[in-house]
Amino acid sequence: MIDKVRVGLLSLALAYGVLWLAASLFGEQSFPIWAIVVTYGFATLAELLLWTISLAYVTRISPPQVAGAVMGSWYIALAAGSALGG
Repeated sequence: MIDKVRVGLLSLALAYGVLWLAASLFGEQSFPIWAIVVTYGFATLAELLLWTISLAYVTRISPPQVAGAVMGSWYIALAAGSALGG
């Protein structure tokens, strides 16, 4: 489980690294499409790895009587964070 978190966070760091590299190389010129595609791929991989781990962790640490309510709260918190983040 920890390995998936490490790979997910590394993948997200690589996504931002690709954006930084492309911005450093191309500056004020038009942004290359390959950088956007590679960034999107790394970010998607990170989301797939981290999403499943986080939901499994929330399910594992919650009491069995309220597991459904806690999972619902987790989704509501993610929706609120996405709404507030833009």
